[in-house]
Formats: sequence, structure tokens, C-alpha cells
Amino acid sequence: MGWITGSAHALGFAVLLVTELFRDDLAGVDASTAPGARLPEYAKGFGDLREALLAEGWYTYAVDLWEHLTFGEPRAALWAAVCAALVVRFNREGPPRTQCGLSVASAAYSLVACVVGVPYLALAGWFALPFVLLTGGIAVTVATRR
Repeated sequence: MGWITGSAHALGFAVLLVTELFRDDLAGVDASTAPGARLPEYAKGFGDLREALLAEGWYTYAVDLWEHLTFGEPRAALWAAVCAALVVRFNREGPPRTQCGLSVASAAYSLVACVVGVPYLALAGWFALPFVLLTGGIAVTVATRR
């Protein structure tokens, strides 16, 4: 449970926060918007950004990996990864191997979620993105405080 996994956990928390904020207006992390759906004014470039990223090989690979890891439930899987990270960080007295395994698995999953969630993080904008990232960092720091 070092700073590397903590950084990944903070990114996962930030992606979860952003996707939950925009959940009513946009589809889930792994899906594009519904055909013919009107996006809110603040999200006009979301579909174009997502399509441009899907044309890239690295992003398509990340989305495919995400789809296989989530078993068709991306929102629940992201919640589970963030909650597992917080449980590991709050439970300082737990079994070390289990704690380490959960922490690393949650960190790896959060990194994939962060890559797939790039359009959502861009949607947060340059004004809100530092706040979201700072909130994730604070949440992880408070959970690991001794």
C-alpha cells in the first residue's frame, strides 16, 4: 500500500466521482451515448472525443480490456475497486498478503478505468479536473492516515 497504488486509487476515485456526476446526462463509462440522444450543452464535444479515441489502437485495447474485466457491469466494478481500495486503506491491521493483493488489484483496475474514463475526465474540464483529482487524493490520504 505505497504511494504508487495510492495514486492509482486516487485516480480511480476521481473517475468514479466524475462518472457519477455525469451519469444522468451520459451513458456509462464503457458506452457511448445512445443514438439520437441530445447531449447537454456542456457535453457537446464528448461524442467526438470518444470517437476520436476509439480510432486509436491503445484506447481500443483499453476499452476491450475494460469490457472483459467488468463482466458487463462497469459501474459496479468501478465502485467495487474504489471501495476495496478504501477498505484496505482503512483496515491497517488486516492480513498483509490479502491487503496487498486487494490493493494491487484495485490499483490495476483503477488505472484501466482511468484510461477508459479519459473522455469523462476531459468533460470535467480544466476548471473542475484539479478539484476532482485533489478530492481523490485527499480521500486516499485520509483513509491511510496513521
